[in-house]
Amino acid sequence: MIRSIFPEQYIYLDYNASGLPLLEVLNMVNDFAKHPLNPSSTHYLGQIANGLIEDTRDFLKEYLSCNHYNCLFVSSGSEANNLAINCIDEDFDLYLCSNGEHKSVFEPISRKENFIAVPIDENSLINQEKLIEIISQNQNKKIFLSIIYANNETGAINDLKEIIKKIRSIHNQIIIHSDMAQAIGKVKIDIKDLDLDIATIIGYKFGGLIGSASLIYKKNIKLKPMIYGGSQESNLRAGTENTIAIYSMKVALENQPNYSKMQELRDDFEKNLKEICDLRDLRIFAENVKRVQNTSYFAIKNLPAKTQLIAYSNEKIYLGSGSACSAGLDEDSHVLKAMKCDENEMKNAIRMSLSWKNTQEEIHIFVKKLKDLYNKFK
Repeated sequence: MIRSIFPEQYIYLDYNASGLPLLEVLNMVNDFAKHPLNPSSTHYLGQIANGLIEDTRDFLKEYLSCNHYNCLFVSSGSEANNLAINCIDEDFDLYLCSNGEHKSVFEPISRKENFIAVPIDENSLINQEKLIEIISQNQNKKIFLSIIYANNETGAINDLKEIIKKIRSIHNQIIIHSDMAQAIGKVKIDIKDLDLDIATIIGYKFGGLIGSASLIYKKNIKLKPMIYGGSQESNLRAGTENTIAIYSMKVALENQPNYSKMQELRDDFEKNLKEICDLRDLRIFAENVKRVQNTSYFAIKNLPAKTQLIAYSNEKIYLGSGSACSAGLDEDSHVLKAMKCDENEMKNAIRMSLSWKNTQEEIHIFVKKLKDLYNKFK
């Protein structure tokens, strides 16, 4: 018998980083993992695997209202975003994205010679006025644009429909992509109505398995393979498909939890946070704009994120931070930098992101620990 390396009890509040599979998904895995499922095999088990993949493809297109689009299965959001940026089989005169995009969008697109970063505002939303100005000044150029739907750090939701409507009214040679990783399941999405050309979705952000993601794109868009050596996924992604992970997206979307419960927990937490802290010491990022229901990103004056994360981890409370800390090296959040936050806010930023599994009791335990730290450091 293999001894578990995981703690028996802990509080997990970092679901924007990686979510927990829904119970229905775990039940499916327990059944399906007993069988070899290679969709390229010609025998009956291969036919079953292929059917599961095609069922998921059809379901996703129906769920996202994009039946006349293509749906390509990949392993992660980063892979899908890189495919969208690097593998469209046409040339662009100009590449645009906000400086608050996920790094898997910003880094590949910023490597293009003809790239312009569009600023974001103090709430992490793209600066629409500046975006329209740039596009208006480049009316004769073919443009690739990427706009995140819901920011993965702040949770702030860009008004994609209004933005795209404005863009289409002034420019007809533009391909628009959106990273929808944090929005699927939390926001009702109609890709056709949004008039998007390409969209990235990630299954493990809404209760599917890690290794499940998809790139949705209009059929007039031609892609070049990123991985060669096999005919899988219409010759665009060589390698045996991860049948169980792909199918987990369908199962997860068929059994989405009640996000209003998560919003109640989030709002209750922020109410307690304001009661604990002197309001002059506290900033809740993007508090006054529309956010996804499960996310609270905040900074408390003189209370460093590293200090908090260590203290919480010692109590088996696991959260995320706005900075990437590795081997003693601190890297401030590029999103907070783009929001023009001050140094104290960037060093102190903590992100709490909830799921269907979290409880009021867990939030109260976290709040109590946070209160103790605040009173110690204020």
